[in-house]
Amino acid sequence: MTNLKKIYALRYQKTLLFLSGLILFVYGYSSVDTMKDWQWRDHYYHSEEFINEFEESLDTRIRDYDEKGQPIYYNNIKEFQDTQLTLFQHYPESSLYYTGAAIPSRSVYYPGKTYTSNSSYFVFLFPIVFLAGFALFFVDQKTNFNRLLFTLPVSRKRLFLDKLRYIALPFAGVLALGSFLQILFYTWGFPSEYVNASFFQMLYSGFSHWLLLILAFVLGLFLGVLLNHLILAPTLIILGFFAFLLVSDFYRNFAWIINHYFPKVKFYDLDGIFVIWPGKTASPWWIILMLGCAIALFLFLSYVIFKHLSLENTGQLLSVPDFKLPVFITLFLLTSIWFNLGLWDIGYRLSANLRLPYEEVALTILLCLSMSFGLIYYPEIYKKWQNIQKKIA
Repeated sequence: MTNLKKIYALRYQKTLLFLSGLILFVYGYSSVDTMKDWQWRDHYYHSEEFINEFEESLDTRIRDYDEKGQPIYYNNIKEFQDTQLTLFQHYPESSLYYTGAAIPSRSVYYPGKTYTSNSSYFVFLFPIVFLAGFALFFVDQKTNFNRLLFTLPVSRKRLFLDKLRYIALPFAGVLALGSFLQILFYTWGFPSEYVNASFFQMLYSGFSHWLLLILAFVLGLFLGVLLNHLILAPTLIILGFFAFLLVSDFYRNFAWIINHYFPKVKFYDLDGIFVIWPGKTASPWWIILMLGCAIALFLFLSYVIFKHLSLENTGQLLSVPDFKLPVFITLFLLTSIWFNLGLWDIGYRLSANLRLPYEEVALTILLCLSMSFGLIYYPEIYKKWQNIQKKIA
């Protein structure tokens, strides 16, 4: 029986070790940076110089604002120190309705609420994890490693599942380890009176964060199996990263549209639904369920595509040309919805009773239709054009 474990180890071991080290470095560097920043603020806010300055300007130290917009002042230096040094303070219900500063809370905890985080380095994990998933199958296809694998006396199902077992699963374990170490760092690295979260709350937040990372990895894996063109595939990935920058505008307009027709529906802040920074913020249970279903769906679709993968379609964008029509329809619909909500403030105009941008929407739909059709069917378009040129000549 062919030992796929040895083959995959020789192929991916060094890369897996490098990525694992990089992932743990991001978590470790984030922890150290958070600790250094907190220690500096702790030292500064307890210094005699700052205390004297605070007492002299107490009437200008605003903690928050009440419902009427009137300022709420700090009562004393201790209240200010606790507010500035406490980890995981919570924001109002949603940044969509945000009017004041972060308000400390040691008793209120709801999954979906956004709690403060002092590190921005975790955002780099997601493109790293996504690209790792994308490369797992795409590189093998473009380096002809799949030709070797397909000559082995094993089924494609086993090739696919063993790659997940020996490569993807250990990588997922490294992500879980990094997230857990971050939770331990918050538990042991700070005075307990300044950690506004229980260990279970932080563990749930870490799980929400880990599950979102797994979704990013599996989405990359799916696209790595689906896309085939050496130039167009990476180009589309890069363009996709830029398009993703519209996520906040898309979500805000989507929320406004829903609220316009269903005013009682309340939306969580985007950071409270999808947890980028592990700490106290955690996804609601229904988001956890949706993430799990999305992961299972993308894995299943990846397997179906891999099972029908052809080695002869080197000039095609898709690795399986038979899937062109469903991919074209999906790409057209998703890009049309994404760019229209992300670019034209449809939700805001609707809620403010302003004229809707009909011309811009129609033009965007037309461009998405043209680009989607051109990307998916460009070999047929090019062949048709050549035939026309021959007839003209």
